[in-house]
Amino acid sequence: MTRFLISLTLVALCFISGSAQTNANALKLNCQEAESLFLHRNRSLIAEKMNISIDDARIAEAKVWDNPELNIDDINFWKKKPEDTDGEPMESVAQFSLELSQMISISSRRSKLANLEKANKQISIKEYEQFLRELKTELRSVFAQIIYLQDYKILLDSQNASVDEIMEGYKKLYKNGDISLNELIRVESYQLSVSSEINQCNLELNSLYSSLKSMLAINATDAVTFEDEQDNFPSPESMSYESLINLSLENNPELEASRLYTEYFKRDISYQRSLAVPDISLSVKYDRYGGVWKNFFGVGVGVPIPILNRNKSGIKIARIQQEQNEIRTEEIKNTIENEVAEALNNYTSTYNFFSSASAKESFVKLDIMFERYTKSLFGKEISLVEYIDFIESIKETKDILIKTEYDLKLQLNRLEYLTGTEINR
Repeated sequence: MTRFLISLTLVALCFISGSAQTNANALKLNCQEAESLFLHRNRSLIAEKMNISIDDARIAEAKVWDNPELNIDDINFWKKKPEDTDGEPMESVAQFSLELSQMISISSRRSKLANLEKANKQISIKEYEQFLRELKTELRSVFAQIIYLQDYKILLDSQNASVDEIMEGYKKLYKNGDISLNELIRVESYQLSVSSEINQCNLELNSLYSSLKSMLAINATDAVTFEDEQDNFPSPESMSYESLINLSLENNPELEASRLYTEYFKRDISYQRSLAVPDISLSVKYDRYGGVWKNFFGVGVGVPIPILNRNKSGIKIARIQQEQNEIRTEEIKNTIENEVAEALNNYTSTYNFFSSASAKESFVKLDIMFERYTKSLFGKEISLVEYIDFIESIKETKDILIKTEYDLKLQLNRLEYLTGTEINR
């Protein structure tokens, strides 16, 4: 009896543990929660952020002095033993020399290189922000597409359920000889068409789920449900082209990075000029039995003579790169202005169409009309062809509405990407 109670307890604990694990792996996320998870888990984002730490290491390395150099030279294994005044051999001696040298820069080369790396770090920060913005926009687009397909699948499932009901009724009518085989085949064909659309919708959703799980670093076996949020789309009248342009030019990381590149090349010119200034090498030397004296100590100074190479090409390249970057900066600025104008026009057009379509009274009553047509079909008040044409029209109309809402989300997402702000909703 005791063993039975112990076994029962263990089974219960395993069941509770398994249930807890199952619940822990079941996630229900809205867009904001998905973005929060994305910021902490996305591996590409984490890896890209490491570039900033790499730049910090380069800045620290640029400030470090060159290593001193130790040379051991003039080692002579064949020197004869010295003799005293009586011709007697003395103890053996070894001939060698030691030299310790240190390179010293007199052109502030290390500090200029450190400043160059600091500018590069600022560029890396802006490139990281641009990468973050692009991934965040992709995340929102994928999420919006999932919501659209989920809503469309609900529409298809609803129609499929109605067609299944009609199918069962028509099978009985066909057995009783009340309808022809053509009518039964017509219902079966439409049922197959709707089932095919549902299957295609499931395939697309599976692909999007996989992409979103990868972006959020969620295990493939974890069950995730993505929930829609009520979107309040701002009126285009509340947006001005000038304010959107100003926000885009102020907050665009690509444009800021391009401007930082101008500063980077300015510092690079200064650094390249410092390379033309020769460094000084100070040395201390010890020589044993290499000359007249038994032990010789000396100091030396070495300076390269900048005659053949004054680093003119490095300075010229940095100047040309600076001019190139100024041209690219103007190009980026012009592209941003055109993209903002296009995005605002697209959002305005989609918003007006969606508002007009959503306000139609007949579209609001589509579900009621669908129920009426179904009753009319069973009451033989309308033909099967008329019924299928009508429900197909309902499906297309609802699809247009949810597809337009999806497009509107994408257009608003595009505006927020360009301006780098969350537009008031």
